[in-house]
Amino acid sequence: MEKKPEAKLIDFTKDPERNVAVAARLCYSSKEPEALFEEMSKEEIEKLIRKVIDMGHTSTLEHTYFYFHIVYYLKTHRPETHLLLPLIRQHHLR
Repeated sequence: MEKKPEAKLIDFTKDPERNVAVAARLCYSSKEPEALFEEMSKEEIEKLIRKVIDMGHTSTLEHTYFYFHIVYYLKTHRPETHLLLPLIRQHHLR
């Protein structure tokens, strides 16, 4: 029987949408990040994230993280490699 790769979520940003929205808003606000983090409503956060994505400014989406522990098996059925990988977006340099 062939074993399938295993993945386990190790750690993640506790409020990823809020982090993304604060990162986007911070560039155009005179307020401190803590104030923005506390003041923004769920509706404001959702609206801002949609706007940022629609405008193509997706770099703010990188202000969040998810870490996975991944194990995969070769034909020997022994775990050959353990990886701790952050889920990140790749950049293309122009």
